[in-house]
Amino acid sequence: MLEIPCGAMKAIIYVVDSSDTDRLVIAKEEFHAILEEEELKGAVVLIFANKQDLPGALDDAAVAEALELHKIKNRQWAIFKTSALKGEGLFEGLDW
Repeated sequence: MLEIPCGAMKAIIYVVDSSDTDRLVIAKEEFHAILEEEELKGAVVLIFANKQDLPGALDDAAVAEALELHKIKNRQWAIFKTSALKGEGLFEGLDW
């Protein structure tokens, strides 16, 4: 997680290994715990579904479902498919 102060606004960047389906349950639990942190209330959330270059990696919709992003009602969020190795999707996410 990286917290970036954006003036009065805060952002959370959460990177998920889309190819490690066994750890998605842990990633979901940790993610929702972060959202409960008092100092991060109201922060916008950017999720990178990383390692899209690997075979068997879940797409952004499957990662969103695994992280239960549909339960986030009180803040803005977005998810982007990325490959840090190839540099794909990173700038699109940060531009958001």
